[in-house]
Amino acid sequence: MKSDQEYLLDGKDKHEVTEQESKSNRQSKLNYILLVTVIVFVAEIYVREPLTNFSDYIQENLNFPYKCEIGDYLVWFKYKGKAVIFLFLFNISNIFVSLSLIFLDSFGIFITGSIKLIYLDPRPFWRNEKLVPCTCATNYGSPSTTGLDIFLVCIVVYRGLINRSNNKWWKFMTYCFLIIPQALAWISRFIQNLHTIHQLVFGALCGYIIQYFYFEILEVDMTSSKQLKKLVNNTWLLATILITLVSWVFFNAIHYYFVEVHEKKYILNNISNYCSLDMEFYLFDNESYQKTAKVFMFIGSIVGIMFEYWFVFDGDFERYDKYNMGENRWTETDEFKTFLRMAVMFVLGRILLRLPKWGSIKRDEVFDLIISKCIVKNFFKGYFYFYVIKVIFRWCSLSNENSKAVENCCSNSLPSDEENKETLIKKNKVESN
Repeated sequence: MKSDQEYLLDGKDKHEVTEQESKSNRQSKLNYILLVTVIVFVAEIYVREPLTNFSDYIQENLNFPYKCEIGDYLVWFKYKGKAVIFLFLFNISNIFVSLSLIFLDSFGIFITGSIKLIYLDPRPFWRNEKLVPCTCATNYGSPSTTGLDIFLVCIVVYRGLINRSNNKWWKFMTYCFLIIPQALAWISRFIQNLHTIHQLVFGALCGYIIQYFYFEILEVDMTSSKQLKKLVNNTWLLATILITLVSWVFFNAIHYYFVEVHEKKYILNNISNYCSLDMEFYLFDNESYQKTAKVFMFIGSIVGIMFEYWFVFDGDFERYDKYNMGENRWTETDEFKTFLRMAVMFVLGRILLRLPKWGSIKRDEVFDLIISKCIVKNFFKGYFYFYVIKVIFRWCSLSNENSKAVENCCSNSLPSDEENKETLIKKNKVESN
């Protein structure tokens, strides 16, 4: 028979093998996504012209009544629909899923806004005077923010909901949610002459690369309390905020002060038919600054999470985790309160999220408008979602779970004197028996 020491060595060997397999698996994934990234960015160079010409041919012949109105309905999910989905996830899922949606949405838009300032790829109606857009668009078109953003939102919802039930209809509906909103958004942007096929495909592929790094390389598990604890309970959280802030300022400052975009005269003429060139803040790269400023919504969310953790739960992760990540939140949530929370959150969002925006496009400098209408607006939005609204819910007795669950998870973890007496009486009875 083996000695205890030999068994311990066997366990150690197995642990080392497991670690080696994990490292090997991660390295394989990293090699895969790096290869995919290289292929995507290189292939984009070669397919850009043929796919642009193909898109022009279709769009020039794609004229039918009410196409602009139909496009507006189809792209509803990207704007109003995305807000509704966030409200839904925020109130029926855990805080990690909500934060992942904000994180990928913010950084995805930040990345597309940055790449657009490098590619400077015109939109269809800029190049082709035969194409009439359904709305004004003054930032560059590749990669498509719509293609990337919709993909990331759908993939977070898919991953957050797919394992909620083994029911076949539930699985089917989740798959439909993953595919249908993306298809509708693509159709909308294409028929409205705002994007070419290659811009939409490039955006979606960038979204795939981003989510792969997030879920497979970083191995983010949106159900893991252990990962959430690492996020909210160490100095890396502050480091993440600092690195994000410095990166944003560094990139945009360099571009703002040293890079000046000039377009050809015929492009300016085409744009002027549908957009005002006097609105400097919305012209060319300046609109991309707005997209990159989305990263401040993530920073605001992190600050909101820190405030709740330290000032509402006094740094007690067990209580914080049970309230925000509890396994029974799905079944404990009161349906009426869930609907009421969504309604309150929507109404207060419409009122309060307008407050931090100030300045006038006609009289203020671009730099001032970036501060007011981009940085402060997005920061407050994240802070509102992850702290302000949760304080309001507690104040209005509209907490995330039913009253009994909230009382159990949010009360002081130490038992009261009466509870101690009852426990002592029960213990004495057991001992006497």
